[in-house]
Amino acid sequence: MKSFTKPWPTTQLLGITVDCPRREDLLNRILEHVKDRGQTTHLVTMNAEMAYSATQDSEFHKILAQADMIIPDGIGVVWALGHQGVPVSRLPGVELVEELFKQAPSQGLRLAILGSSPETLKAFQDQLPERFGQVNLVFARNGYFKPEEEEQIIAELNHARPDVLFVALGVPKQENWIARWRNQLEIPLLMGVGGSFDVLSGRLDRAPVCMQRSHLEWLFRLYQQPTRWRRMLALPRFVMTVLRT
Repeated sequence: MKSFTKPWPTTQLLGITVDCPRREDLLNRILEHVKDRGQTTHLVTMNAEMAYSATQDSEFHKILAQADMIIPDGIGVVWALGHQGVPVSRLPGVELVEELFKQAPSQGLRLAILGSSPETLKAFQDQLPERFGQVNLVFARNGYFKPEEEEQIIAELNHARPDVLFVALGVPKQENWIARWRNQLEIPLLMGVGGSFDVLSGRLDRAPVCMQRSHLEWLFRLYQQPTRWRRMLALPRFVMTVLRT
């Protein structure tokens, strides 16, 4: 099977290789790869919290180092690379997921979802025909499964033969899961997507455009989910770590 070649530059952030593609080049390359049924590729959408976590957790850092592609999802990562003199565009994972669902009917993509809550998954699936047309969603299972069920999940996924698997188990669980099972999965693209389906299903609102443009999506997310405040403490620590390097 063909490996995932990258026609764009890469750079380093806190010892992590980050890809710097243009949005359209990334989408076109993904579509080429999945149509060719290329070798299993792990795509990470990295924000500042993930990057900082990797500096504190050697096992998580190793998982990111083994990923095939890491794109700058969060504005913190974009800022940090800019601080290093590397201008990049932000590539939000939720937008990439949405675009792949939009492209699915015309491109004949076979898509799969593993994760999210049962309520989120149902709400998203109910909206599929109206929003995206006849999407071939060949597998959908929520994230509430036991470890002893995983081998059966792998077998079901391989039988379904999706082109893309969206793993919505949250960070770092989704990256750990992909790293553990990728060699047994016959799927061209594995993508950890966090809470993307919470947003795409409408169960969570995305920040207003004015807040997106002001790079305040993190603040809007905190407003909607105040229990995330402890996780947000990683942001100033990430900034200080970048400034010290």
